[in-house]
Order: sequence, then structure tokens, then C-alpha cells
Amino acid sequence: MNARRFGTPLATLAVLSLLVAPLQGLDKTRTGPKADNTAAEGQRASEKDDIVHGTINVVLANGHGIVALTDSMATETSASGKEMRLPEPMQKLFVLDDQTVCTIAGFVSQSAEPFAGATTDIATIIRDFQNQLRTKPIASFEQKFRALAMLVQFHLSLLATSTSVREGSNSPPARVYSFELIMAGYDSKGPRIGQFTLSATRKTSASGVGYYDVDFTSGVIETVGAELEARIGGQRYTALSMLTSMVPAHEPAAARYQESKAADGGASLSLDDLKALAIVLAAKTAARSPSVGGENQIAIIRPGAPIQLFQRKFDDTPRNVEHVSLMVSVSFQGCGRCIGGTTPILFIGGYFKRVEWDLDHDYFIGNKFVVCRLNYGGGQLSGFDKTNKIVDSELVLLPGWSVSPGVVDDLLHRYRWARIFYDSSATHGPVPTPQATQENRASKQP
Repeated sequence: MNARRFGTPLATLAVLSLLVAPLQGLDKTRTGPKADNTAAEGQRASEKDDIVHGTINVVLANGHGIVALTDSMATETSASGKEMRLPEPMQKLFVLDDQTVCTIAGFVSQSAEPFAGATTDIATIIRDFQNQLRTKPIASFEQKFRALAMLVQFHLSLLATSTSVREGSNSPPARVYSFELIMAGYDSKGPRIGQFTLSATRKTSASGVGYYDVDFTSGVIETVGAELEARIGGQRYTALSMLTSMVPAHEPAAARYQESKAADGGASLSLDDLKALAIVLAAKTAARSPSVGGENQIAIIRPGAPIQLFQRKFDDTPRNVEHVSLMVSVSFQGCGRCIGGTTPILFIGGYFKRVEWDLDHDYFIGNKFVVCRLNYGGGQLSGFDKTNKIVDSELVLLPGWSVSPGVVDDLLHRYRWARIFYDSSATHGPVPTPQATQENRASKQP
């Protein structure tokens, strides 16, 4: 993990240092049918973590398409530990663009808990991401997945920081709070599924300051083949047991699944079959868990066809969360510190040549830096993804940079720098007028 402070966007909250790892949990990519392995991994995870318990997320995919389902029930736990069903359903399934959806399983809803309301905040973040994708589309599933993962981690870390400041010495008992997101959709590689889990653990620093460590605990991207691929989130045990059981099933949908699984690994299951199976998995989970249930939210994705959505309309009133601007396939050349401000920016697939940039403030996925000067002073190193490429560029370490092993491995050794040096007298001057130019997305970068 990397010991670091957040930079400018969180300056008012930087009374303590947070430990937030980079997107190392998202480095794992698999191709082909892994339904049994997926189920086994999920079952082990469910046995270790019972915090994400009020949701069932089911994503089933094969060569015919993808079906994603969540329940709608929102629950709250009183101070006495009694769970109560809230009167209004909660949106847990989101359409990101014309070929991609995501499902969420969020934090326990409890007024005494530090992350009460976090799931609603995440819904706002996802809608903001969705709105930006309309004008700044991202073709690559992996880049889209990494971008959303990075945004969610940023916002949960911000919430964790403010929570720690607010709590002071009145901190709750230490426990792990988990958040899961599954993304499913199509890109040039075909049907894809990505899933990550974030955990927020309360810890105490050596100086006695309490903080929350928001970390990726798992992450994987699957490329789906002809056979069935299953990813289960939230309250997963019942669904995974049904998917791996050899006991003859009484429900027609489950029996059809067992027949197809034995015959061809689930390749013969139609989208109607997958939808019926997902509904059965959710119903069986709800029968065993009182915190799961309500209306199903379902999306069906076919290649080259509009997404079919079966979901009521939810209130999308924006909440007051930190905004992160999205910039896709932009080019900056010879403009010093080209653009800046207090709002962080997520750059995806950009081209930077002969510019100076601070890594502490913004977020970068799949960019190329050529003959650049990149400054690092101890900020959110997790915002610099491993998919960035460095060519003939120098790294300048500013006062405050961390000497932790994570920083050395992830920043100093991962890239081939032309030069690395420490500048003890460096100060950041005024931000010049922006000189960025939006490249034609169909043209080739220089």
C-alpha cells in the first residue's frame, strides 16, 4: 500500500494521511468460461465478509448476450441491530452507455455507521459518469471499468476522510465495510464482465490518529466466450450454491441450466433462459435473507441492439459530491502546465508531449507521455494507472513525496524514466491559460 495524502481537491481535509492502494486489484484479466471458478471464489469471499448483505447482484453471460439483475430492497439497521425495510426501493442497476451496465452492492445502511448514505452518493457518481460518457464516449471496456473504479475509490476515500474528521475520538468499533461493483457490456473484444470490491477499514496511525483505509481487495475482468460466465455480488451464497449444486432442481429455469451446463457449459442457454435463471437465483436468495427482495431490476444486452431495461424510474436528483471531469483522447503539446484548477480531471487515452504535469491532482488511464516533466509530491498516486506509457520523460520528486515501498515499486520502478531527481525548492506557480486541443477520435495520435 502507498502512504500518501490527497492533493488540492482534499486540502481542507488533509489533517491525516490515508493509505489507499493503487488499482493493483484490477490487474487480473481472464478469458474463457470460468463459471465454476467464479462461484468458488465468490463463496470464499462471502464466508469472510458479511457486511455487504442487503443486495443480490446477478450477471449471466454467454455467446448469446448478457443478463444483469439486482433486487431493489433498501434496509436500515437500528442501533439495537434490528433490520428494517425502508419504504422506498433503491436503484442498484445503472445503464452507463448503449452497450454497458453496472450493478452495485453497497455499504450497510445504519445511522450509527460511518458510511451511512454512501450507496446513494455512489449512485450520483455513477450518473455523473453516465452523463459524461454521452459526450465523451470510451470505446474500451477495460478503460471504462478502470475509470469507474478509480472514481468510486476517490469518492469513498473523500467520504472516509471527512468521516474521520467528523468522528474525532468518538469512533465506532473497527470493522470492514465493503462495496462491490459489477460492470457488463460489449466492446471490440465481445462480451465482457468486470467486478471489483473496495473495502474501508478503520485503522489507527502510529501517532494515534484514526482513519479509514479504502482499498481494492479484488478485481477481475472476464472476456466471455460461448459458454456461460456467472458473476454474483452482494448476498451471494445461495445463488452460488445453486450454480454449483449437482442436486436435481425443481424449478424449470434451474433444471434447464443444469442440463445445459452438463451438455455444453451453458452455451445453449438463450437470453430468456438466462433471465429466468437470474430471477430464480434472486428469489431463492430473498427467501433465505430478509434483507434481499423487492422488485427486480433487469437489463438484457445483445450485441449491436439497444439495451432492454426492466426497471422503475428512480429519482436522479444530484447530491453534493465532488465532481471529477472526464477528458477522453485529448492532446496537450508544448504548453507547460496546460490546464488546472481545483476540480480533478480523469484523463483517458490522451497524448502529452513536452508538458509539465502534477501527478498529485488528476487521474490518468491509458495515456502516453513523451518528453514530459511529471511532478510527484505525495498526493493520490493511485490516480496514475499502470496502463499509462512513459517515453523519454523525467520524474521530479517534490517535498512531501513518500519513500514507502509502494511508491518505489509503482512509480519509480514500473516506468522507464529518462531521469529522476529531487527538487527541494520546487513551488507550483500560477496555472497558465489552457491550451488543450481535442483530437479527432478517428485520427492517429502522433
